[in-house]
Amino acid sequence: MKRACFSLLLCLVLGTPVWAASGLDAPRTEAQEARARVRELREHQQALRAELNTLAGRIEQLKAEQKGRLVAGPELQGALRQSQELSGQLTGLAQSLAGAESDAERKNLTLHTALSAELDRVRAAWDATSDRQARAGLIARMRALRTERDALRSALPPSQVLAPPSLATSDDSEDLLEQADALRDSEDKVRERLKTLRARLTEVREERELDRRMSDFLGEESMFDEQDRRLNLRVDGSGTVSVNATPRLGGGGLFSSREEAIPTLPDLTVGDSSPIPPANPPPSPGAPGTGGGVGGNPGPSEPPGSSHSPPPRVSHQASDSRPQVGTVRAQALASDAVDDVRALEQEAARLESLARELGARAGSLERRARELR
Repeated sequence: MKRACFSLLLCLVLGTPVWAASGLDAPRTEAQEARARVRELREHQQALRAELNTLAGRIEQLKAEQKGRLVAGPELQGALRQSQELSGQLTGLAQSLAGAESDAERKNLTLHTALSAELDRVRAAWDATSDRQARAGLIARMRALRTERDALRSALPPSQVLAPPSLATSDDSEDLLEQADALRDSEDKVRERLKTLRARLTEVREERELDRRMSDFLGEESMFDEQDRRLNLRVDGSGTVSVNATPRLGGGGLFSSREEAIPTLPDLTVGDSSPIPPANPPPSPGAPGTGGGVGGNPGPSEPPGSSHSPPPRVSHQASDSRPQVGTVRAQALASDAVDDVRALEQEAARLESLARELGARAGSLERRARELR
C-alpha cells in the first residue's frame, strides 16, 4: 500500500513540469507576439523616417532650383504633399507604437508573474519529494525558469518588478535567504537609480542657479554700463514728428559697445533748449536771386505771376537708445523648470521609499532565516 502511494506521488511530482509548461504556453505566446508587434512597428517607423529625411533633402534641392519663382513647380508640390502624408503616417504610427509598447509591457508582466508562480510551485514540489532523481529534474526546471524570468525582468520597468507583492511564507532557511538576496539586489538597483536621479536633480538646480546669477549680472551691467540713455532726435524733411524705438539688444549691455547703441547720424538731444533749424529756411526779403524784391514784387529770377511756395515742414524723429533690463530672468521664471524640478524630487522621494521598503523586507526575511536555523 505504501509502495503504491509512493509511486502515485512520484508520478505527480514528475508530471508537474509538463503541466507547468502547458500553463505557461499561453502567456509566453502572447508576450512573444506583443514583442514581435513592437519590433515590426519600430522597423516601419525607422523606414518612414529614412524616407522622410531623403524627401526633405529633395525638397530643399527643388526649392534652391526654383528660387525666385512665385509659383512652385509640380514636382515640388508633389514632394511637399508626399512629405505631409509621411508626417501624418509617422504621427499615427507613433500612437500605434505607444499602444503596442504598453500592451507588450502588460503581457511581459503577466508572463513574469506566471513564471514566478510556476517557480514557487516547482520549489514546493522539490520540498515535497525526497527522490534524488526527481529533485535533480526539479532543480534543472527551476534554473530554466529563473533564467527566463531574469531575461524578462530586464525588459520591464523597474517599478513593475522591484517590489515583490508579498513576503514569502516558506519555512526553509536557505529559501528565505535566497529571497532576501533577491530583495537586496532589487534594493541595490533602486539605490543606483536613485543616485543617478539625484545627480540629475543637482545638475538641474545648479543650471537654474547659474541662469539666475547670469541674468542678475546682465541686468546690473545693463543698468550701470556706459550706454547713452538720452532720447535722441533725428531731423528729416517729412513734415511730421514721430518717435521710433531702436531695436534692443537681447543680452543687455554686456556684449554691446557704445557705438552699437548710439546712432551714428548727427542727433539733437531733447534737453537742448536751442531752436531746431528748419531743413529749408524761408528766403529773406531783399536777398539776391531769391525772388524777395522790395514790396513783394518778384525778383529778376522769378517769372511774373509766380507766388512763394510754403516752406516744407520739419520732422523730428526720436530714438530711444536706453538698454532693456530684466527680460531673461522673467522668461526663466515663466518657464516650466520649476515643474521639472518638482517632478524629479517626487520621483526621488518615491524611489527612496521603495528602497527602504525593500531593505525592511530583506531584513525581516534574514531574521526569520536565522530563527529557523
